[in-house]
Amino acid sequence: MTATYLGDGIARIPIPIPFAGLDWVNAYTIAGDDGIVLLDCGVDSNDGYEALTNGLRSLGHDLRDVHTLVVSHLHPDHVGLAPRLLEEHDGMRFVMHERVDHALPIYNRPELWGPAFAEAAREHGAPREFWEFFLADIPIPEWWRLVEPPHLTVADGDQIRVDDRRHLSVLYTPGHEIAHICLQDSATGVLFSGDHVLPRITPYVGWEDPERDPDPLGNFIASLVRIRDGGFGTTFPAHGAIIERGSARADQILLHHERRLGDTMKEIVEPSTAWTVAGELFRPNLDVFHKRLAMRETLAHLEYLRLDGKAARDTRADILFYRAAVRDLAIRVG
Repeated sequence: MTATYLGDGIARIPIPIPFAGLDWVNAYTIAGDDGIVLLDCGVDSNDGYEALTNGLRSLGHDLRDVHTLVVSHLHPDHVGLAPRLLEEHDGMRFVMHERVDHALPIYNRPELWGPAFAEAAREHGAPREFWEFFLADIPIPEWWRLVEPPHLTVADGDQIRVDDRRHLSVLYTPGHEIAHICLQDSATGVLFSGDHVLPRITPYVGWEDPERDPDPLGNFIASLVRIRDGGFGTTFPAHGAIIERGSARADQILLHHERRLGDTMKEIVEPSTAWTVAGELFRPNLDVFHKRLAMRETLAHLEYLRLDGKAARDTRADILFYRAAVRDLAIRVG
């Protein structure tokens, strides 16, 4: 994959990432009169760094031309290279949504991730051999780095300057991650959707931190409705190919979650744990890390139903069980 000029001063640079099922992340550049804005930057790996810098070079730029780095959300395939880029080019401004202040304390303490998930998995019915795995010292990937707070934080409706005649409008779209933003280009109307709207897969939405984000799926659905109703056409996602009709794709993702919520309701006609429900909803033979994702995604759906009054949660012998709280199992969202 090589850098591709997309027109109207916009280019895409694919950056390789070490994640199963996702070969690269799309970084985008928007050229202005006095430099470029870079959207997302990949993980901190030598391959990723070379892909980004070579891509910039093929477009006639280098890192010194980047006056602003905007990161769509606090996941390592989007923010990972930021510390290295900022060290090399101290004139680059680093921008994220203001809720990053709530997320960074967790992101920057990876030694706490395993024990926190182990406790959640235990109380939601996972067997001992599963949750004890996450109490072990799991090596931190070499491509992961601490992230300092951004120079500038933005809120919904703010504008990020490209040049004096062009800006990116901020749309706050939490769900996949609490600090996630989409951006609309004032010159073309194009939507940069990050991981909020993807062309081939449904973005992961997992229950992780009930204090900071008790209803990630509810936030995600509300954000999707906003994109669906916004009449967005050409959409540039962080993974995969260009989406011709972003609003239509958002509607498809809403339908997926409506169906998944309906399937979840059917699994809790009789009281069930999140572990049991996840085992019914996801394919068998997942590895331990994908089981973790499946359980967190299932919990996001169960908690959405509970907070919406359609499910209830009870404790039995220190284990949490969910059950349907209404007779009508049909679910409608959006």
